[in-house]
Amino acid sequence: MKDAQLQTDLLLLKLSYFREHFQTLAKEAAEKNWTPLDYLGRLV
Repeated sequence: MKDAQLQTDLLLLKLSYFREHFQTLAKEAAEKNWTPLDYLGRLV
């Protein structure tokens, strides 16, 4: 999924916190080798 589509979907779902933070947190997750569950847990 492309970032633009994800941002649109998050906007429609009214998940503003996710929309504002998913990219920054994803970068940190990649740098620190988090599992997908670690990333999702921290985003939530």
